[in-house]
Amino acid sequence: MYVLAAIGTAGTVGRKLYLAACYGIKRFLEPYFIAHEAKIKAKTELAIFRNDPLKQLAFAKEFMKNSDGRFPTEAVEEMKNICNVIKAAVDCTDGSQMSKSLYSEEEDKEWYARLFDEVKYISDAELQKVWGRLLAERMVHPEGINNRVLYFIRDLDKQEIETIRRSMRFFLNNCFVPDCIVNNLEGMAHDLPKLLSLRIIFRSGDPFHPLVSTFDLPEESNIEGNGFNFKLNAIGEKKKIEIQCYGLTPEGQVLSRLCESKLSQSEAQIICDRLNNYFQDEARVEMIETP
Repeated sequence: MYVLAAIGTAGTVGRKLYLAACYGIKRFLEPYFIAHEAKIKAKTELAIFRNDPLKQLAFAKEFMKNSDGRFPTEAVEEMKNICNVIKAAVDCTDGSQMSKSLYSEEEDKEWYARLFDEVKYISDAELQKVWGRLLAERMVHPEGINNRVLYFIRDLDKQEIETIRRSMRFFLNNCFVPDCIVNNLEGMAHDLPKLLSLRIIFRSGDPFHPLVSTFDLPEESNIEGNGFNFKLNAIGEKKKIEIQCYGLTPEGQVLSRLCESKLSQSEAQIICDRLNNYFQDEARVEMIETP
């Protein structure tokens, strides 16, 4: 019941998430309200339920308790799945600044409808967290969180999600992983074919000629990592340096924000050492641990 209490306080998580959560609950529960309205109150109660979020939350609590067993057990479990996803979104957005939506109100409602139609079947706790972060991203960073991304995630199984989650910590600046470090990172070389087949990452040319990233080196350049950043300082006279890499597709960039994972200190040190070896006398790389 914690999640229902949390979303009942609009100031806690932002009104956008509050309204989205109420919309999802209403969408799921309205058929059961209609089917049992004679047992609840008069027909006028249905109109109140449709327009009063607090009534929706109150009925959701009654539905999930199912104290008299009048609601189907399967439906109650589906409702719990929805609430667990909402809770994951609440945990991600509490205290965050909600961005202005890039979409119209109708487009948002359509997206919420599709999301809640999917998540009622998601009972795995780790997958619920991914879907919760997806809902949170729609509120906080709506760019790129569209129907295509929603259906892309829907078609991933738990093992594929785990592969993505495991590998995303190696991507720098939320967009690339240097080719020179792939074979030195445990699991990354093994996961690379799967990421390519899922179209999470992309490359140009053949496997031996991936993408190239370029860095300006007027004095120093910074590369953001997951838990560690890397500072590049020019040694010689070069103003630019290049490195071959694999890049994230738009869907991959969204998934990198949804799959929480951070580099260990030993992994960050491997990346730092390999980059220093790659740039040799052109630049020196230092790693900086981030909060």
